[in-house]
Amino acid sequence: MWDALIVNYIFQLNLLTNGPMWDALIVNYIFQLNLLTNGPMWDALIVNYIFQLNLLTNGPMWDALIVNYIFQLNLLTNGPMWDALIVNYIFQLNLLTNGPMWDALIVNYIFQLNLLTNGPMWDALIVNYIFQLNLLTNGPMWDALIVNYIFQLNLLTNGPMWDALIVNYIFQLNLLTNGPMWDALIVNYIFQLNLLTNGPMWDALIVNYIFQLNLLTNGPMWDALIVNYIFQLNLLTNGPMWDALIVNYIFQLNLLTNGPMWDALIVNYIFQLNLLTNGPMWDALIVNYIFQLNLLTNGPMWDALIVNYIFQLNLLTNGPMWDALIVNYIFQLNLLTNGPMWDALIVNYIFQLNLLTNGPMWDALIVNYIFQLNLLTNGPMWDALIFNYILKFRYAPRIIYGESRASF
Repeated sequence: MWDALIVNYIFQLNLLTNGPMWDALIVNYIFQLNLLTNGPMWDALIVNYIFQLNLLTNGPMWDALIVNYIFQLNLLTNGPMWDALIVNYIFQLNLLTNGPMWDALIVNYIFQLNLLTNGPMWDALIVNYIFQLNLLTNGPMWDALIVNYIFQLNLLTNGPMWDALIVNYIFQLNLLTNGPMWDALIVNYIFQLNLLTNGPMWDALIVNYIFQLNLLTNGPMWDALIVNYIFQLNLLTNGPMWDALIVNYIFQLNLLTNGPMWDALIVNYIFQLNLLTNGPMWDALIVNYIFQLNLLTNGPMWDALIVNYIFQLNLLTNGPMWDALIVNYIFQLNLLTNGPMWDALIVNYIFQLNLLTNGPMWDALIVNYIFQLNLLTNGPMWDALIFNYILKFRYAPRIIYGESRASF
Protein backbone atom coordinates (compact mmCIF):
# COMPACT_ATOMS: atom_id res chain seq x y z
CA MET A 1 0.00 0.00 0.00
CA TRP A 2 2.77 2.44 0.95
CA ASP A 3 4.76 1.44 -2.11
CA ALA A 4 1.72 2.01 -4.28
CA LEU A 5 1.28 5.45 -2.73
CA ILE A 6 4.90 6.32 -3.43
CA VAL A 7 4.75 5.12 -7.03
CA ASN A 8 1.50 7.01 -7.57
CA TYR A 9 3.16 10.10 -6.12
CA ILE A 10 6.21 9.78 -8.34
CA PHE A 11 4.08 9.44 -11.45
CA GLN A 12 2.05 12.49 -10.53
CA LEU A 13 5.10 14.59 -9.71
CA ASN A 14 5.23 17.72 -11.79
CA LEU A 15 8.90 16.95 -12.23
CA LEU A 16 8.07 14.04 -14.48
CA THR A 17 8.41 16.40 -17.41
CA ASN A 18 12.04 17.01 -16.47
CA GLY A 19 12.80 13.97 -18.53
CA PRO A 20 14.91 10.86 -18.32
CA MET A 21 16.34 11.45 -14.85
CA TRP A 22 13.00 11.19 -13.09
CA ASP A 23 11.82 8.27 -15.19
CA ALA A 24 15.05 6.50 -14.31
CA LEU A 25 14.34 7.13 -10.64
CA ILE A 26 10.86 5.65 -11.06
CA VAL A 27 12.10 2.58 -12.84
CA ASN A 28 14.88 2.14 -10.31
CA TYR A 29 12.31 2.35 -7.53
CA ILE A 30 10.06 -0.22 -9.20
CA PHE A 31 13.01 -2.56 -9.52
CA GLN A 32 13.59 -2.32 -5.79
CA LEU A 33 9.91 -2.73 -4.87
CA ASN A 34 9.32 -5.53 -2.45
CA LEU A 35 7.11 -6.96 -5.15
CA LEU A 36 10.18 -7.76 -7.18
CA THR A 37 10.37 -11.03 -5.31
CA ASN A 38 7.15 -12.07 -7.00
CA GLY A 39 9.36 -13.36 -9.75
CA PRO A 40 9.46 -13.43 -13.51
CA MET A 41 5.94 -12.10 -14.09
CA TRP A 42 6.65 -8.80 -12.31
CA ASP A 43 10.08 -8.60 -13.91
CA ALA A 44 8.46 -9.04 -17.30
CA LEU A 45 6.10 -6.18 -16.48
CA ILE A 46 9.03 -3.93 -15.58
CA VAL A 47 11.00 -4.81 -18.69
CA ASN A 48 7.90 -4.26 -20.82
CA TYR A 49 7.50 -0.85 -19.18
CA ILE A 50 11.10 0.12 -19.88
CA PHE A 51 10.85 -0.91 -23.50
CA GLN A 52 7.66 1.12 -23.98
CA LEU A 53 9.06 4.22 -22.31
CA ASN A 54 9.00 7.12 -24.71
CA LEU A 55 12.50 7.88 -23.50
CA LEU A 56 13.88 4.82 -25.21
CA THR A 57 14.77 7.00 -28.16
CA ASN A 58 17.05 9.06 -25.94
CA GLY A 59 19.74 6.59 -26.81
CA PRO A 60 22.42 4.51 -25.19
CA MET A 61 21.76 5.48 -21.59
CA TRP A 62 18.34 3.87 -21.45
CA ASP A 63 19.34 0.82 -23.42
CA ALA A 64 22.25 0.35 -21.05
CA LEU A 65 19.85 0.53 -18.12
CA ILE A 66 17.64 -2.10 -19.73
CA VAL A 67 20.51 -4.45 -20.46
CA ASN A 68 21.91 -3.96 -16.98
CA TYR A 69 18.52 -4.81 -15.52
CA ILE A 70 18.20 -7.94 -17.64
CA PHE A 71 21.64 -9.05 -16.47
CA GLN A 72 20.52 -8.75 -12.87
CA LEU A 73 17.16 -10.47 -13.41
CA ASN A 74 16.68 -13.42 -11.14
CA LEU A 75 16.20 -15.36 -14.34
CA LEU A 76 19.89 -15.04 -15.01
CA THR A 77 20.35 -18.17 -12.95
CA ASN A 78 18.44 -20.09 -15.60
CA GLY A 79 21.80 -20.56 -17.20
CA PRO A 80 23.33 -20.49 -20.63
CA MET A 81 20.08 -20.25 -22.60
CA TRP A 82 19.02 -16.97 -20.95
CA ASP A 83 22.56 -15.67 -21.07
CA ALA A 84 22.68 -16.45 -24.77
CA LEU A 85 19.46 -14.48 -25.21
CA ILE A 86 20.97 -11.48 -23.43
CA VAL A 87 24.21 -11.59 -25.39
CA ASN A 88 22.25 -11.96 -28.61
CA TYR A 89 20.23 -8.89 -27.64
CA ILE A 90 23.34 -6.84 -26.93
CA PHE A 91 24.92 -7.79 -30.22
CA GLN A 92 21.79 -6.83 -32.13
CA LEU A 93 21.41 -3.49 -30.38
CA ASN A 94 21.50 -0.69 -32.90
CA LEU A 95 23.77 1.08 -30.46
CA LEU A 96 26.58 -1.33 -31.09
CA THR A 97 27.93 1.10 -33.64
CA ASN A 98 28.34 3.69 -30.90
CA GLY A 99 31.76 2.24 -30.36
CA PRO A 100 34.02 1.02 -27.61
CA MET A 101 31.70 1.64 -24.67
CA TRP A 102 29.12 -0.90 -25.74
CA ASP A 103 31.66 -3.47 -26.85
CA ALA A 104 33.36 -3.12 -23.49
CA LEU A 105 30.02 -3.77 -21.79
CA ILE A 106 29.54 -6.89 -23.88
CA VAL A 107 33.00 -8.24 -23.21
CA ASN A 108 32.69 -7.45 -19.52
CA TYR A 109 29.39 -9.32 -19.42
CA ILE A 110 30.86 -12.34 -21.18
CA PHE A 111 33.70 -12.40 -18.67
CA GLN A 112 31.23 -12.54 -15.82
CA LEU A 113 28.99 -15.15 -17.44
CA ASN A 114 28.52 -18.19 -15.27
CA LEU A 115 29.91 -20.06 -18.23
CA LEU A 116 33.30 -18.63 -17.46
CA THR A 117 33.83 -21.58 -15.16
CA ASN A 118 33.75 -23.84 -18.17
CA GLY A 119 37.42 -23.18 -18.34
CA PRO A 120 40.06 -22.55 -20.96
CA MET A 121 37.88 -23.31 -23.99
CA TRP A 122 35.36 -20.55 -23.19
CA ASP A 123 38.14 -18.23 -22.12
CA ALA A 124 39.88 -18.85 -25.43
CA LEU A 125 36.65 -17.92 -27.21
CA ILE A 126 36.46 -14.65 -25.28
CA VAL A 127 40.09 -13.75 -25.87
CA ASN A 128 39.72 -14.62 -29.54
CA TYR A 129 36.70 -12.30 -29.69
CA ILE A 130 38.59 -9.44 -28.07
CA PHE A 131 41.49 -9.79 -30.46
CA GLN A 132 39.18 -9.76 -33.45
CA LEU A 133 37.24 -6.71 -32.24
CA ASN A 134 37.49 -3.92 -34.74
CA LEU A 135 38.10 -1.68 -31.78
CA LEU A 136 41.50 -3.17 -31.15
CA THR A 137 42.97 -0.35 -33.18
CA ASN A 138 41.62 2.12 -30.65
CA GLY A 139 44.83 1.60 -28.78
CA PRO A 140 46.10 0.97 -25.28
CA MET A 141 42.76 0.86 -23.50
CA TRP A 142 41.56 -2.28 -25.23
CA ASP A 143 44.92 -4.01 -25.05
CA ALA A 144 45.00 -3.27 -21.34
CA LEU A 145 41.58 -4.89 -20.97
CA ILE A 146 42.83 -7.97 -22.80
CA VAL A 147 46.00 -8.27 -20.75
CA ASN A 148 44.08 -7.68 -17.54
CA TYR A 149 41.69 -10.46 -18.50
CA ILE A 150 44.54 -12.87 -19.26
CA PHE A 151 46.04 -12.10 -15.87
CA GLN A 152 42.81 -13.09 -14.18
CA LEU A 153 42.33 -16.24 -16.26
CA ASN A 154 41.94 -19.34 -14.15
CA LEU A 155 44.97 -20.56 -16.03
CA LEU A 156 47.07 -18.16 -14.03
CA THR A 157 47.42 -20.89 -11.44
CA ASN A 158 49.44 -22.87 -13.94
CA GLY A 159 52.36 -20.97 -12.57
CA PRO A 160 55.49 -19.26 -13.83
CA MET A 161 55.34 -20.66 -17.37
CA TRP A 162 51.96 -19.02 -18.12
CA ASP A 163 53.03 -15.89 -16.32
CA ALA A 164 56.16 -15.76 -18.44
CA LEU A 165 53.99 -16.02 -21.54
CA ILE A 166 51.88 -13.08 -20.38
CA VAL A 167 54.87 -10.92 -19.50
CA ASN A 168 56.49 -11.80 -22.81
CA TYR A 169 53.29 -10.71 -24.55
CA ILE A 170 53.22 -7.39 -22.74
CA PHE A 171 56.83 -6.65 -23.63
CA GLN A 172 56.20 -7.42 -27.29
CA LEU A 173 53.08 -5.25 -27.43
CA ASN A 174 53.52 -2.49 -29.93
CA LEU A 175 52.08 -0.24 -27.27
CA LEU A 176 55.16 -0.56 -25.11
CA THR A 177 56.45 2.63 -26.65
CA ASN A 178 53.48 4.47 -25.18
CA GLY A 179 55.58 4.90 -22.11
CA PRO A 180 55.25 4.71 -18.34
CA MET A 181 51.66 3.51 -18.19
CA TRP A 182 52.38 0.16 -19.78
CA ASP A 183 55.62 -0.37 -17.90
CA ALA A 184 53.75 0.34 -14.69
CA LEU A 185 51.20 -2.32 -15.64
CA ILE A 186 54.00 -4.81 -16.23
CA VAL A 187 55.77 -4.03 -12.98
CA ASN A 188 52.49 -4.13 -11.09
CA TYR A 189 51.83 -7.56 -12.55
CA ILE A 190 55.27 -8.82 -11.54
CA PHE A 191 54.58 -7.61 -8.00
CA GLN A 192 51.45 -9.71 -7.88
CA LEU A 193 53.10 -12.80 -9.39
CA ASN A 194 52.70 -15.87 -7.25
CA LEU A 195 56.48 -15.80 -7.13
CA LEU A 196 56.25 -12.85 -4.80
CA THR A 197 55.99 -15.34 -1.97
CA ASN A 198 59.60 -16.30 -2.63
CA GLY A 199 60.39 -13.51 -0.26
CA PRO A 200 62.80 -10.60 0.06
CA MET A 201 65.22 -11.79 -2.62
CA TRP A 202 62.55 -11.63 -5.35
CA ASP A 203 61.25 -8.39 -3.97
CA ALA A 204 64.77 -6.95 -4.10
CA LEU A 205 64.98 -8.00 -7.74
CA ILE A 206 61.72 -6.20 -8.52
CA VAL A 207 62.72 -3.03 -6.68
CA ASN A 208 66.11 -3.10 -8.39
CA TYR A 209 64.28 -3.37 -11.71
CA ILE A 210 62.10 -0.37 -10.95
CA PHE A 211 65.08 1.77 -9.96
CA GLN A 212 66.92 0.89 -13.16
CA LEU A 213 63.92 1.61 -15.37
CA ASN A 214 64.67 4.41 -17.76
CA LEU A 215 61.29 5.76 -16.79
CA LEU A 216 62.47 6.67 -13.33
CA THR A 217 63.17 10.16 -14.58
CA ASN A 218 59.50 10.61 -15.35
CA GLY A 219 59.12 11.78 -11.81
CA PRO A 220 56.69 11.41 -8.94
CA MET A 221 54.45 8.77 -10.46
CA TRP A 222 57.15 6.13 -10.52
CA ASP A 223 58.53 7.02 -7.12
CA ALA A 224 55.01 6.72 -5.76
CA LEU A 225 54.72 3.27 -7.29
CA ILE A 226 58.00 2.25 -5.66
CA VAL A 227 57.05 3.60 -2.26
CA ASN A 228 53.62 2.01 -2.51
CA TYR A 229 55.30 -1.28 -3.27
CA ILE A 230 57.63 -0.98 -0.28
CA PHE A 231 54.60 -0.34 1.92
CA GLN A 232 53.08 -3.61 0.78
CA LEU A 233 56.31 -5.61 1.15
CA ASN A 234 55.91 -8.63 3.36
CA LEU A 235 58.61 -6.99 5.44
CA LEU A 236 56.05 -4.47 6.60
CA THR A 237 55.16 -6.93 9.33
CA ASN A 238 58.56 -6.27 10.89
CA GLY A 239 56.80 -3.49 12.65
CA PRO A 240 57.36 0.14 13.57
CA MET A 241 61.07 0.20 12.77
CA TRP A 242 60.47 -0.67 9.09
CA ASP A 243 57.51 1.65 8.95
CA ALA A 244 59.68 4.44 10.34
CA LEU A 245 62.23 3.74 7.61
CA ILE A 246 59.53 4.02 4.95
CA VAL A 247 58.08 7.23 6.34
CA ASN A 248 61.57 8.68 6.69
CA TYR A 249 62.16 7.80 3.05
CA ILE A 250 58.98 9.50 1.91
CA PHE A 251 59.77 12.66 3.82
CA GLN A 252 63.27 12.84 2.36
CA LEU A 253 62.09 12.30 -1.19
CA ASN A 254 63.02 15.27 -3.31
CA LEU A 255 59.53 15.00 -4.72
CA LEU A 256 57.95 16.11 -1.50
CA THR A 257 57.91 19.63 -2.84
CA ASN A 258 55.63 18.53 -5.66
CA GLY A 259 52.76 19.28 -3.37
CA PRO A 260 49.51 17.79 -2.14
CA MET A 261 49.69 14.45 -3.92
CA TRP A 262 52.72 13.29 -2.00
CA ASP A 263 51.53 14.61 1.33
CA ALA A 264 48.26 12.82 0.75
CA LEU A 265 50.15 9.60 0.12
CA ILE A 266 52.09 10.07 3.35
CA VAL A 267 49.03 10.84 5.42
CA ASN A 268 47.14 7.95 3.87
CA TYR A 269 50.03 5.68 4.77
CA ILE A 270 50.13 6.89 8.36
CA PHE A 271 46.40 6.22 8.63
CA GLN A 272 46.96 2.64 7.55
CA LEU A 273 50.00 2.07 9.79
CA ASN A 274 49.59 -0.89 12.07
CA LEU A 275 50.23 1.63 14.81
CA LEU A 276 46.80 3.07 14.22
CA THR A 277 45.53 0.50 16.68
CA ASN A 278 47.46 2.29 19.42
CA GLY A 279 44.31 4.29 19.84
CA PRO A 280 43.23 7.87 20.31
CA MET A 281 46.68 9.29 21.03
CA TRP A 282 48.05 8.21 17.63
CA ASP A 283 44.86 9.27 15.90
CA ALA A 284 45.15 12.67 17.55
CA LEU A 285 48.70 12.93 16.25
CA ILE A 286 47.53 12.17 12.71
CA VAL A 287 44.65 14.62 12.83
CA ASN A 288 46.94 17.26 14.30
CA TYR A 289 49.36 16.62 11.44
CA ILE A 290 46.66 16.97 8.81
CA PHE A 291 45.40 20.21 10.28
CA GLN A 292 48.90 21.68 10.37
CA LEU A 293 49.69 20.69 6.79
CA ASN A 294 50.51 23.77 4.79
CA LEU A 295 48.37 22.25 2.09
CA LEU A 296 45.21 22.70 4.08
CA THR A 297 44.69 25.97 2.27
CA ASN A 298 44.57 24.12 -1.03
CA GLY A 299 40.86 23.79 -0.48
CA PRO A 300 38.05 21.28 -0.43
CA MET A 301 40.03 18.17 -1.34
CA TRP A 302 42.14 18.22 1.79
CA ASP A 303 39.31 19.20 4.08
CA ALA A 304 37.28 16.35 2.62
CA LEU A 305 40.14 13.96 3.37
CA ILE A 306 40.29 15.21 6.93
CA VAL A 307 36.57 14.98 7.50
CA ASN A 308 36.44 11.55 5.90
CA TYR A 309 39.23 10.44 8.21
CA ILE A 310 37.50 11.78 11.30
CA PHE A 311 34.33 9.93 10.28
CA GLN A 312 36.27 6.69 10.11
CA LEU A 313 38.20 7.25 13.35
CA ASN A 314 37.79 4.41 15.77
CA LEU A 315 36.70 7.12 18.15
CA LEU A 316 33.46 7.43 16.26
CA THR A 317 32.13 4.72 18.53
CA ASN A 318 32.55 7.08 21.47
CA GLY A 319 29.06 8.18 20.67
CA PRO A 320 26.99 11.28 20.21
CA MET A 321 29.51 13.74 21.65
CA TRP A 322 32.17 12.91 19.03
CA ASP A 323 29.59 12.79 16.28
CA ALA A 324 28.34 16.18 17.35
CA LEU A 325 31.90 17.49 17.14
CA ILE A 326 32.24 16.17 13.59
CA VAL A 327 28.93 17.56 12.44
CA ASN A 328 29.72 20.88 14.08
CA TYR A 329 33.05 20.90 12.25
CA ILE A 330 31.46 20.18 8.89
CA PHE A 331 28.89 22.92 9.33
CA GLN A 332 31.55 25.45 10.27
CA LEU A 333 33.82 24.55 7.35
CA ASN A 334 34.50 27.62 5.29
CA LEU A 335 34.00 25.39 2.31
CA LEU A 336 30.33 24.96 3.05
CA THR A 337 29.65 27.85 0.74
CA ASN A 338 31.26 25.94 -2.12
CA GLY A 339 27.85 24.49 -2.78
CA PRO A 340 26.04 21.23 -3.30
CA MET A 341 28.99 18.87 -3.04
CA TRP A 342 29.77 19.67 0.56
CA ASP A 343 26.15 19.83 1.62
CA ALA A 344 25.62 16.43 0.04
CA LEU A 345 28.57 15.06 2.00
CA ILE A 346 27.13 16.47 5.21
CA VAL A 347 23.65 15.14 4.59
CA ASN A 348 25.03 11.77 3.58
CA TYR A 349 27.06 11.67 6.77
CA ILE A 350 24.10 12.58 8.96
CA PHE A 351 22.05 9.84 7.30
CA GLN A 352 24.72 7.30 8.15
CA LEU A 353 25.31 8.52 11.71
CA ASN A 354 24.94 5.75 14.24
CA LEU A 355 22.59 8.17 15.94
CA LEU A 356 20.06 7.57 13.20
CA THR A 357 18.74 4.76 15.33
CA ASN A 358 17.88 7.29 18.02
CA GLY A 359 14.56 7.58 16.30
CA PRO A 360 12.13 10.03 14.79
CA MET A 361 13.48 13.14 16.49
CA TRP A 362 16.92 12.86 14.85
CA ASP A 363 15.34 11.80 11.58
CA ALA A 364 13.09 14.83 11.71
CA LEU A 365 16.15 17.02 12.19
CA ILE A 366 17.77 15.54 9.09
CA VAL A 367 14.68 15.90 6.94
CA ASN A 368 14.13 19.41 8.25
CA TYR A 369 17.72 20.26 7.34
CA ILE A 370 17.36 18.89 3.82
CA PHE A 371 14.17 20.83 3.21
CA GLN A 372 15.74 24.05 4.46
CA LEU A 373 18.89 23.66 2.36
CA ASN A 374 19.34 26.68 0.16
CA LEU A 375 20.27 24.21 -2.53
CA LEU A 376 16.76 22.85 -2.65
CA THR A 377 16.06 25.25 -5.48
CA ASN A 378 18.80 23.61 -7.54
CA GLY A 379 16.14 21.29 -8.80
CA PRO A 380 15.51 17.61 -9.42
CA MET A 381 18.83 16.28 -8.16
CA TRP A 382 18.32 17.40 -4.59
CA ASP A 383 14.62 16.57 -4.63
CA ALA A 384 15.50 13.09 -5.80
CA LEU A 385 18.00 12.71 -2.97
CA ILE A 386 15.44 13.87 -0.43
CA PHE A 387 12.69 11.70 -1.83
CA ASN A 388 14.94 8.68 -2.05
CA TYR A 389 15.87 9.21 1.59
CA ILE A 390 12.23 9.47 2.68
CA LEU A 391 11.44 6.29 0.75
CA LYS A 392 14.12 4.40 2.61
CA PHE A 393 13.23 5.82 6.00
CA ARG A 394 11.57 3.29 8.21
CA TYR A 395 10.00 6.27 9.93
CA ALA A 396 8.70 7.79 6.69
CA PRO A 397 4.99 7.66 7.56
CA ARG A 398 5.64 9.20 10.94
CA ILE A 399 7.87 11.95 9.64
CA ILE A 400 5.70 13.05 6.77
CA TYR A 401 2.31 12.83 8.41
CA GLY A 402 3.03 12.50 12.10
CA GLU A 403 4.67 14.19 15.01
CA SER A 404 7.54 15.74 13.04
CA ARG A 405 5.35 17.75 10.70
CA ALA A 406 5.82 20.84 12.83
CA SER A 407 9.57 20.79 12.23
CA PHE A 408 9.01 21.59 8.57
